[in-house]
Parts: sequence; structure tokens; C-alpha cells
Amino acid sequence: MNHWKTYSVFISSTFSDMQSERDYLTMVVFPRLNRELRSLCVTLRIIDLRWGIDTRKETEKDVEEKVMRVCMDEIERSKPFFIGLLGQRYGWIPSSAPIDLGSDIDFAGKSITAMEIEYGFFCRSDINGCLFLERDSSCYVSMDASVKGQYDDAYSGKSRADIEKVAGKLTQLKERIKDRLHGMGRDDCYQVYSPRWENDHFSGLEDFGEKVFKILLREIKNTYGKGENDTPFADEDNRQEGFLYDNKSRICIRKSLFDVLATQIASKNSGGIILQGASGSGKSCLYTLLVDHFQRDVNTCHVLYHATSCGQESRNLQTLLKRWIFQLENIAGCEHLPVHKQEECLQYFKHLLKQVSRRGQKKLIMFIDAIDGFIPSEITRYLTFYPRAEMPGIFLFCTSTPECAGLPLQHNKNLAVYEMPPLSEAEAEDIIDTYVAYYHKEVYEDNKRCLLTVKDDRLPAYHSPLWLSLSLRLLMGINRFDFDKIVHSGTFDVDFQAYVNRLIGDFPAQDNELFLFFLKRLSEFYGDFPSKLFSFLSASYNGLPEDAIAYLMGTDWDSRTFAIIRNYMGNYMAEQGTERHWQIMHNRLRLELTAEDKENICKQIGCYYAGKLELGENVGDNIFYYFYNGNCTGSEIDYYFNSEENKDRLLAEACDLAERIDVQDFMDYLCRVYDSKDNFMKHQFRWIKVGQMKRIVEKIIKKYFHEGNYHIIPALIDKLQQYAEAQKLWGDFMAYLYITTDYWKIEAISRIENDDKTIEAYETLKGHLKIRGAISLLVIPICRRYYEWSIYKLKNQ
Repeated sequence: MNHWKTYSVFISSTFSDMQSERDYLTMVVFPRLNRELRSLCVTLRIIDLRWGIDTRKETEKDVEEKVMRVCMDEIERSKPFFIGLLGQRYGWIPSSAPIDLGSDIDFAGKSITAMEIEYGFFCRSDINGCLFLERDSSCYVSMDASVKGQYDDAYSGKSRADIEKVAGKLTQLKERIKDRLHGMGRDDCYQVYSPRWENDHFSGLEDFGEKVFKILLREIKNTYGKGENDTPFADEDNRQEGFLYDNKSRICIRKSLFDVLATQIASKNSGGIILQGASGSGKSCLYTLLVDHFQRDVNTCHVLYHATSCGQESRNLQTLLKRWIFQLENIAGCEHLPVHKQEECLQYFKHLLKQVSRRGQKKLIMFIDAIDGFIPSEITRYLTFYPRAEMPGIFLFCTSTPECAGLPLQHNKNLAVYEMPPLSEAEAEDIIDTYVAYYHKEVYEDNKRCLLTVKDDRLPAYHSPLWLSLSLRLLMGINRFDFDKIVHSGTFDVDFQAYVNRLIGDFPAQDNELFLFFLKRLSEFYGDFPSKLFSFLSASYNGLPEDAIAYLMGTDWDSRTFAIIRNYMGNYMAEQGTERHWQIMHNRLRLELTAEDKENICKQIGCYYAGKLELGENVGDNIFYYFYNGNCTGSEIDYYFNSEENKDRLLAEACDLAERIDVQDFMDYLCRVYDSKDNFMKHQFRWIKVGQMKRIVEKIIKKYFHEGNYHIIPALIDKLQQYAEAQKLWGDFMAYLYITTDYWKIEAISRIENDDKTIEAYETLKGHLKIRGAISLLVIPICRRYYEWSIYKLKNQ
């Protein structure tokens, strides 16, 4: 059951004088509210009708009627939430008779804004969810006389009689609102705020935003309370449901591929499908559509689903296993059995799959989005938690990047791979219409056509869903700066459409370049802050916590600006995990840094984290990554490499890093590090260096051996042996290594499995070990420990 709900909030105000406030609500307040409301399974969307009502082909009377009808329909749809922004302007009064709204209140002679307030506030008995904010007129004192007319009817240039008339109506409207709120004991729902007039716009809106945030949050909690989910995994369930809900609201059905995949899943009795595609190609959308489709088929199937991009906890296989075990126990009718260790979870999970398969009442379909997002391990790379043997009625569907899609096939031949195709023009149009409709707007046909004609090397840019998503996000973010740039040569619709076409004409055709354009637009508000922020995140291992970002920003740091940018970025930047790291959510959006810039940033982060470790503080990040990419070999790394408490951490981080980089470069770096350590190690204890490096290399070899990547192992052994020889180790130390290494047990491999391919691979490795000498023999116990897995891998290549 999905607990998530979306509620709309209608914003009513006069147009030209409330641009700053509307922008602040859109960019700051509502993203912050949505972040707060995720724990309640609630999302809000703001109904901002500054644009999005196409009236180009209408007569003047029809224009007025359409505008009023759309506004009133949106007010009705948004109930109970209504925010009124009041200044010193009464607003546009339509020339024709108002439309019939089925109300006893007389709307004649009232402005559009007044009508909205009459219908959204006075025409209802329950006023919960209504909030009004009045701008203090004292803020107009510092305005230039030439612009006051845009903000205050008293300076509009109209006749004195007309000014007094609208001023009287505005004063009366404000008093009526206050009286009604007072009569119902809701005086705090009318607030006055005092912004500052600076550089042709209002600033200092923090107090305004805080008032809206607190009161609206209270109204939502009072009205809807908390979603009911009392399962043991309620938080993770809510995150997973929220991911589906967010995707479902703005996607289209890519019908041809959807039909193929849905048919395959429904018709196959066992096995699985891997859908592969680049980052941002729309895999998550198809995952969402398929989960939703099969969840509706309650009579014939059970559905388990998991997206790894829902947070750091979601990247942990343990989270998936424990949550799915609980759900499988309910499906199989078993009592809940608490399991804790991963090995126990894996065995029990497979046992439950067998139980469900034997029952045979309904098909079990398991969906995983982004298997490449799991914390790397053999189990997640090869999907070994999914049984190799066919189980009737058990089916797996997962998505992956192309780099990771092939690995599970080495473990399970029953998996089929499908490619994610580019968007067609019809699908792109569908996405545009769906996305714009989500915000209750209309898109001008000319603007849509312009968006679909952007090309890169003769290929349409809309082929990339990520590019299209970024483009639409930019258009939805049109603000007061854009309205100021519109050339007024005709009607608003015509001028606005022309401006949007010019804006789209500036869009780069590559999604990563379009993201730079996105950041450039943000720089109009916040200077270099956005580009610096994303440079730091792009250089990071797995995102950065806020305190590390503040350290890197130095004197440029401003927590309010950071809050605005992170909220405005939406799905492109998110906070992940218990360590609360801010990450870029698509690899395609990582900035391409120069080698020097990346080295400098990584060195700064590494030193910052090393300092925290020395102070005994917790650091939830791969510090080795920053030292390696920062090329740190000096005193800044002494504590990290030499303190006993960091020994296990160093091993784990080095092993994780070796997966992402060239092994030869990695070993060269290790050699440089240990060559620089003479300042803290006495000459006669040089062998300790080799011992420490050996432990790192052992762990990496263990991983590669486990995967069957034998060709990498000799390079590691070579480098370790060369370093040991360069250190001129003692003879008795070399003898010690010979004595303590049980070499001949490796021969058991050829006795266990008489397979030519297996024997050949191991004889080659064994010969290399004999040539390289004693240090090489250190890895033989590792070989022995993993020989069973290696034989299996070789036989199934």
C-alpha cells in the first residue's frame, strides 16, 4: 500500500509586484517543506500561474473568462490550502461580467486577485489551510519614484478618484480577511512582513519564508497527520514508496519497450531480465511503471521492489534482504525469524524463495533499480543472492549501467539483457505534456516544437531523458529575472512565447553541458557559489557532508545559500545515508575538473578528514581516496597511515579504491607513500613497511582472485616484490617468509578438479609465484582459500 499523497497550494497575488515573494516560495520555502514532509509521506506542489495559460487565440472576453476559470479550478483543486500575498496594489479588474461560480457573493467590479480570495477563502466554511501575508508598506520608502507605481497604486499615475476607489477596495478586503480570521480564532494566519528593497527587487525575505513554512507545516500536520505504516521497516518502505511516487507523477509510458518487458515478465515462469542503459536514460522510470503495473495484478503475483538510490541505507544489501525477508515470511505464512549476519540473511532468503516457489499459488516478481548502486561486493556484482537454479514462479527484474550489466550473467545464465533505447519524438512530447501538466500549466506549441528541434550532430537532444528533464526544470524555474527580460511588443502570451524560444535556443544539446548552463543561471542569483559547490561534489568519492562543504567554501560559505541551492536542485542533488552526504545523483552531471583542480580539492578534503580523525571524530568517507587523488605523500598522511586504530580502515578503503582506478598507478602511489616514511621508522624496521603494504595487496588480490581476474594479480605481485627488493630486506626475514608459507597445498587445486582450463590458469599463476620469490608466496594462502570459487568461475566463463 502506498501512503504517499500530493497536495497543491494555490498562491494568490497581484502579478508584477509579488515576483520576489513568489520566487522565494518556489525556490526556498516549498522545497524545504517537501524535505520536512517526506517523513509524513506528503509532497506539496505550488500552483503559480504567472505563466502557463495559453490565451493567444482568444478574444478579450474569452481571455478574461479563461483566466478566471483556470484560476478558480486550481483553487478548487488545491483546497484546503490557499496562500494570499497582499501589498499595496488591488490588481487587474476584468472589463466583462465575471463567470458564474455558483456562489451568492457578488464578484462584479472586483479584481482577479480579490475574486480568488473571495472564492478561495470567503466562499468556504472551513478555513483551515488558509494563510495571508501582507507586505509592510514602509519598505517602499527607499524606492525610486519611477518604480513605485509598479508596487503601490497611489503612484500608478491614475486619477485621484480612481486611486482612492481601488485603495478603498484594497483596505476593505484586508479588513474583511482579518475580521474573519479573528472570528474563527485564527489571527496568526494573517502575518505582516518587512522585506528590504535592494537592486530593483525585494530581499530579506527570510522572515516571510519562515512564517509561511511554520504555519503551513502546522496546517498540514493538523489536517492530515502522519501516514500509518507500523511495519518494522516503515522508514525504508516510505523511502521506496516515495521514490515510486515521485517518478510516477512526471513520467510517460515508453509503450513499445514497456509492452515487451511486461510481456516477458508475465510469460516467463522463472529467470530474470537486466535492463541496461547509461545514467539518465530513463531506466528508473520503466522500473517504476513495471512495479506499478504488476502491483495492480494482485490475483496472480506478489511484488517486491527496491531502488538503491533512495539513500545510503538502500545501497546496503542487508537492508534489501531484511526487508524482503519480512515480506516473504508474510507471503509464505511463516513466523518471523530474526536474522542479523549477512550470511544468515542470504541463506534464509534463499530458503524463503524455495518455500514461496513450492507453494506455487502466485508468481513472485522482484524488482531492483540500479544494481550498480549497491555498496560493491561479490554478492551484489554477480547477484549471487538470486539462486542460479531455476525456481518456478520466481522472477527477477533489475536495471543497471552497461559496465555492470554483464557481470550477473557470469553467475546466472537464466538472465536476459535488454537495452534502453533513446526517446522517440512521441515519447518526448508525452514527457513534456506530462511534466508541464504536473504543475497545472499549458505549454505553448511553438515552445514545444523548439524544444524538440535542439540537435547535437544531427541527433535530437531529446533522445536523452536527462537532457529533457533538465530542460523542463529550467523552464519551470522561470522567475522575475526572466519576466524583466521579456520584450513587450504585443500581448503577454506572444512576448512570453518568444522569450522562451530564445531561452531554449541557448540550451546546449549535451546533458552535462546543459547542467553547466543550469549552474550559470543560478549564478545570476548566487555568484560563484553553485559552481564551486558542484566542483567539490564532483571531486568527492561519494558526496560530502555539509561541514566538509563549509570548510572547503571558506569565507564564501553561507548556510542559507546552500539551503536554497540544494532545495532548488531537486532530484539532481540529494542527501544520502546516515552520514548525510550531499551527492550529485547522475554521474553525467559531474563537472569535468582539471587534474590540478581535482588534486587540490582532494588534498584539502583529505587533510580535513585526517584532522577530524586525530581529534577522535567519526569520518564516514573513504579518506584513502582523497590522499591518492590529492597525491599526498608527506606529513599530512602520517597519522592516517601509522596509527594502529586506522589499520583496518586503511585496508578496507584501499581495497575499495583499487576497484575504481588503475592498479599499476595504485601500486606506484603506495610505493611513494612508504618511501617517504623514513622520518618516522628506523632503518632496521623497514620490513614493517612491506608488511603493511603486503596486507593491502593481499586484500586486493583476494578480491581479484575471487572474481577470477587472474591477469591483474601478477602486476600486483611484481610491484610488491620490486619494492621489497628495493628495501634490501634481511635474509632471515626472507627465510621466515619461506618457512611460514605452506606452498605445496596449492597443488590440491589440480587434484580436486581435473579440468584443462583450470589447471592451465593455475599453473601459469604458480609459475609466476615461483619466479618472483618469497614475497610472492605470501599470496598463496589467499589462492588456497579461494580455489573453489575460482574453479567455479573458470568453468562458467
